[in-house]
Amino acid sequence: MSARHTGEFAEQTYQAAVRFKANALLTDDSIWTPGKPIWTPNLLGELQTQVFDRPDDVPGGGDFWDFLRDRMVGSSAEAYQLMGEALYVRFLILDLGWTAKMRRITGWRQISEAARWGPVYHLEDVLTDALNSRLIQDVYSNIHYQLGTLLETVAALKKLGASDRERLLDTPMQFEEFLSNSPSQLPASYRTNGGVALEVMRKLLFDYSQSSPAGEKGSQPPYDMQPLAAKTYLPVNFLREIEQLLAEKRQVIFQGPPGTGKTYVARELARFLAGGDADNRVTLVQFHPSYAYEDFVQGFRPKPSADGQVSFYLRDGPLLRAAERAQDEPAAKHYLIIDEINRGNLAAVFGELYFLLEYRDERINLQYSDAGFSLPENLFIIGTMNTADRSIALVDLALRRRFYFVEFYPDKEPVKGVLRRWLRAMAPDMEGVADVVDDANAKLADYPHIAIGPSYFMREGLTEAGAKRIWEHSIRPYLEEGLFNDPNRLAEFDLEKLRNPDAPAQPDGTSAE
Repeated sequence: MSARHTGEFAEQTYQAAVRFKANALLTDDSIWTPGKPIWTPNLLGELQTQVFDRPDDVPGGGDFWDFLRDRMVGSSAEAYQLMGEALYVRFLILDLGWTAKMRRITGWRQISEAARWGPVYHLEDVLTDALNSRLIQDVYSNIHYQLGTLLETVAALKKLGASDRERLLDTPMQFEEFLSNSPSQLPASYRTNGGVALEVMRKLLFDYSQSSPAGEKGSQPPYDMQPLAAKTYLPVNFLREIEQLLAEKRQVIFQGPPGTGKTYVARELARFLAGGDADNRVTLVQFHPSYAYEDFVQGFRPKPSADGQVSFYLRDGPLLRAAERAQDEPAAKHYLIIDEINRGNLAAVFGELYFLLEYRDERINLQYSDAGFSLPENLFIIGTMNTADRSIALVDLALRRRFYFVEFYPDKEPVKGVLRRWLRAMAPDMEGVADVVDDANAKLADYPHIAIGPSYFMREGLTEAGAKRIWEHSIRPYLEEGLFNDPNRLAEFDLEKLRNPDAPAQPDGTSAE
C-alpha cells in the first residue's frame, strides 16, 4: 500500500479517488451526480460500440475533439455524461495545469451542449480542486487510446462478482495480474498507447483511495462502505455524508414520508458503524404519545414483594443504559436509534437532556438522581421522523437546533433511485413499477410529505399481481388519507391511468378494468 500524499489538494484528490472507486467501480453510480446510474455495463458497452469498436483510424493530437464529436453522434445523454466522467478521471492526476485540465473538460462540455444533452454538469468544489494534482506525465496525443483502454478495463471489472471486484480493488498485486491477463477486444495499439490510463487507475486506487485520511475529527475513515451501500441501495457518498454529520453533531434525524427506508437505513448504518459487537452497541426505541421521561431516561417503577406489598425502585431507561455501555467501551461507537421521534412530547421526554445534547462535556443532575451525568462522546443518536403524519406537532426549535436533519424524500435523489436500483437487481421484469411511482410522485409535487416511498414495493418475488395489490390496498388508501382536503385529485392516481395516460380512469381512482 502506498504512503498517503499530504501535499496541497491531496485531500481533495483522496476524496475524488474514493468516489471513483466506490461509485464508478464498485457500483454503477455517477462521480458527478451521485444517485444516477452512469458507470453501468450497458453504457460502457454503448461507448465501446459507438466510439472505440471501429477500425483503428483514430486521429491524434488536436484532432481528438473532432474525432469524439463525430463518434458520439447518436449516443444517449447518459453516454455523454459517462464520457465526460471518464475524461475527468483520465485528467485528474496528470502533470498538467488546472486551467489546462478544465479547458479540456470544457471541450467535452461544448460537444455535449452541441448535441443538446444539457444541462452542463456542475462539478463540486472538491472535484474541481482535485484537478490540481500532478502525479503522472501527461501524454495528450494518445488520449483516444487511453480512454478506450480505461473504459474497457472498467467494463471488464464489471463482469466480476461484487466480492471478487472488491477484493481485486483492495489488492495491488491481484489488480496488476488482472490487468496483465484481461483479454482485450480493442486493437493492439490501444493497449500499447493507453498505458497512462491504467497508471491513473493504479494511482487512484492504491495511492489515494487505499490510504487513510488525516486523523482530524470528523474525517472519513479508511474502511469501505460499499457493502452498506449495496445493502441499502444508496450511494456511498450519501452514507458518508450522514456519517460526517454524526461525527460533527453526534445526533441526526432522518425525515420524510413513510416507506422511504428511514428506520431501515438508521439500523443498518448504526450496525455497520458500530462494528463487530453491534447487538450490544445499537439500541432501538420508539416514541409514542404516552412515552415519558421516566420511560426514556430514568424513573421509579413498582416492584411487588412476596407479602403482597408494593415498593418502588429507580429504573434506568434505554438512554442511560446505552450511555453506560458507551462509557464502559470508550473506544467503540454506540448508537441510540429513536424511531418516530416526533410522536412523543419531546420537551417532556428529553427533559434536562436538551442541555446535554448540545454540551456533551458538561455534567448535570438528573431529575431522579443527585449524581452528575453526562452524555458520552461515543454515543450517537439517530432519530426518524414521519413528515406525513398530520397529528404530529412540529419539532420545537430547541431540539431542531441540536440535530442535523437528513431528508428522505422519494421524489429526490438518492432515495428516488432506490426502487429502480432494487428492481434492476431483484426483479428486472418489474422495472416499470419505478416509472409508475416516479410519475405519481411528480403529480404529488405540491404534496411532498405524502410522496410514495420505495419500500412498499421492495418485496421479494414481486409480480404484476402483487404490485397491483400493493397499489390498491396500500398506496391508494394512503393517498386518500393524504389528499383528504383535495379528494378530486385521487382520480389522477389510478394505476392503469399512470401506466397508460390515455386510458380512462374511474372517478374514485380505482382501476378502469
